[in-house]
Amino acid sequence: MPEPWLPPDATDVPDAAAYVGTYQADDGRTFHVEPDGGGLRLSVGSVSVLLERDPLEDPTDTFLVPHESLERFPIIFGRGEGGEVVEAFHGPTWLRSARFTGPEPPPIPDEWLPYAGFYRNDDPWGAVLRVVARKGGLAIQWPSAASDEEAEMTLIPLQDGWFAAGSEQDPRRVRFLGVGAGGRAVVAEYNGGQWFRSFEE
Repeated sequence: MPEPWLPPDATDVPDAAAYVGTYQADDGRTFHVEPDGGGLRLSVGSVSVLLERDPLEDPTDTFLVPHESLERFPIIFGRGEGGEVVEAFHGPTWLRSARFTGPEPPPIPDEWLPYAGFYRNDDPWGAVLRVVARKGGLAIQWPSAASDEEAEMTLIPLQDGWFAAGSEQDPRRVRFLGVGAGGRAVVAEYNGGQWFRSFEE
């Protein structure tokens, strides 16, 4: 009989060297990423933790941060035109390393800021979504593991208040409706479904 297959450990990162570096946010937050055994260790202030990938999925640039102060958001690394890892995203925080040579992002339009937040509906496959404002624009995140959507997609502004999710060529469309407490949008409409703002953090 063949030997049983075992998935790799969640902390194994064969390409760990690509992510090593110091990533700085405009608000002063600093993420230090360094090799640790066969994986990656993230240090933020006094917090230090091994990053994890889903061992049953093909490797991506997205990692879980298993620490109570950071686990709400994954850390997603971004690459430059040459494929080099140059930046990182953690929820609404954008961080760049010394390898980042891209242009400065434009200011986020004031009318987009009320769209950021946490939204819920009763869809068991995508019960929650989050919209974050960072790096001059908006991104949509699907914290629910049951969703078939990508973990995160950039929102691209279109006409009439609509946004494309991911790219203009994709059919996924988003818009925001209503004005609630603090002037924030009440509804995120995504491909015909509606998610309603929750005032959870």
